[in-house]
Amino acid sequence: MIKFIDILNESTRVKMDPDLKRVLNNVVDIIFKKRKTGFKKFTPITSIPIQIADGTPGTVEIAVDPELEHYGILDVKVEDSVDPNDFIIKINPNEVKSKKGLYQTLYHEIMHATDPMFSTKSTEAFWDTYDPEFDDKYWGHPVEFRAITNEFIEGLINEFTLRRSRVKTPNSIESLKKSLVNIMNHFSNGEKLSVLSSDIIGDMYGSEEMSRSRMALNNILIDNPEISDIFNQSEKNLEYMVVLELVKKYSGSDWNRFLGMLYKASEEIKEILNK
Repeated sequence: MIKFIDILNESTRVKMDPDLKRVLNNVVDIIFKKRKTGFKKFTPITSIPIQIADGTPGTVEIAVDPELEHYGILDVKVEDSVDPNDFIIKINPNEVKSKKGLYQTLYHEIMHATDPMFSTKSTEAFWDTYDPEFDDKYWGHPVEFRAITNEFIEGLINEFTLRRSRVKTPNSIESLKKSLVNIMNHFSNGEKLSVLSSDIIGDMYGSEEMSRSRMALNNILIDNPEISDIFNQSEKNLEYMVVLELVKKYSGSDWNRFLGMLYKASEEIKEILNK
């Protein structure tokens, strides 16, 4: 039987270096500003130093590629290279809809780049177990579990941090605290997400540009979370919750590690809300 303390000991999220986070946010600003008119061809943005999880130094280039078939992808400059200095993250600027979504995408790919299984610990036998064409070999695979779960935790902490900075009253702070408990209960025992919780999770990845009226309504809810109960439902896209359900379905007992990560993140968020 798995003990709760064992789950916690094995459930440490990847905390990104603050300097690297600042670089990513600067890259987001550059790409987002020029996404509609400034990128007509493959364009390098910057190269940044990274550290593989086993301590090995590496480098990852970030570039935009309007011809990319995906929103974002981690690639290598030399085919089949496992050199941690050969990584390149490519972003399709035509698919960029929000700064938050772009940041989360870059974060996800950085999680791959810092995963030893992509470089220093890579083996052919390991990659024989990975196949995007099959759900169990994709959503249940260790490399996607690492990237997806850490991406979600990062977005959740960032969103609660943002919302805490916007609220002023004790009632608003208490509403955010209740939402955190609700989110924890949702993942641990299936409790239905509240309107506020759905709004918070949906806003972690941002959305396309809103009309003035929708933007005003969105800001009212962010600044006054205690009024969320007057709404029937959140208008935010919860597509990423489907992704987590797939991870839960195919990751087996590893899902407990995500619950442990979420618990530790909730303790971090509580400290933020109490400030």
